[in-house]
Amino acid sequence: MVPAPKLLVAYLVALIVAFLSERLVPAWSGVLIAAVFLYLPFWLARRDADPAARWGLTLREWRRSLGVGLLWCALIFPPFVIGFSVLQQVVFQRAPAFDAVRLQRWDDALYAERAAGADGPSALVVRARRDDRLELQNRGASEARVRLEGAAVTRGVRAEAGARVDQRPGGAVQVTLPPGGVALVLRPAPVTLTVEAPDDLAVAAPGGDPLVAPGKPLALTPGLGWWLTFALWQLALIALSEELFFRGFLQTGLNALWTRRWRLLGADVGLAWPITSLLFAVGHLATTPHPARLLVFFPGLLMGWLRERTGGLLAPVVFHGLSNLLMELLVRLHAG
Repeated sequence: MVPAPKLLVAYLVALIVAFLSERLVPAWSGVLIAAVFLYLPFWLARRDADPAARWGLTLREWRRSLGVGLLWCALIFPPFVIGFSVLQQVVFQRAPAFDAVRLQRWDDALYAERAAGADGPSALVVRARRDDRLELQNRGASEARVRLEGAAVTRGVRAEAGARVDQRPGGAVQVTLPPGGVALVLRPAPVTLTVEAPDDLAVAAPGGDPLVAPGKPLALTPGLGWWLTFALWQLALIALSEELFFRGFLQTGLNALWTRRWRLLGADVGLAWPITSLLFAVGHLATTPHPARLLVFFPGLLMGWLRERTGGLLAPVVFHGLSNLLMELLVRLHAG
């Protein structure tokens, strides 16, 4: 059994890693945080006998646990969807739009972090932001002109940092970019980019790799295939690692400190149950310091209850992963 001081140290180490990785290496923060959640508990319990089973990391009675997890998804998700949509419309004036474009995403290579100095002396860098807006930035020493065509253009192109956008016949736009100028394609939809001047302007991805030969048009098409990768990421890495650390490692360890239990809907819960949920909520502030992040305290309570009710982590992992998928879907459908 891991003693209480080591539980506290593990939690603080996880917070520090989450805080620093999100600010220093945001592209790798999810992997680094998950690695800490997965490996730190086992390292601290390396002398214990079968800590995985004690933390609920087992497939014992997996059919029952899976059924309980899915049942609670069916009970919670419909009222949550209604409440979320009402909140977005009443408070933020964001009505849902069932538009496939909102569910699309650019190629993963466009989301990479830009390597310093990798673009060369004259390059137009094409980068996808976290909000899926496509950013065109002139990192050359002279003014650049590019022509944009396609469905994405009709959904909006915005100029920043001294750039200019001019309408052209046929629904196309010409973007004039001074050195350092930026243009944003506001929605992920098919777009074709053609460099008009200078002739030798390279078009590069954030890491510096060329996207097309000079003088050739660049066609970019977002897609829906990323949802499969995202679902696997959420279930197999994010939900599993967080549930192992919080509901498995911490909640089990804190249960040993406070042994008194109360019967709640078929589960024996103790003081460790709400405390673990509180730690779970506070931990989310390390990556995104916004008060709204504390609201995960409430699903944390349900996931902690599922851990005690089923005796394992499968039910809370399923509920956690599917909740993240649902939240991503709702945010995209209500995007402004």
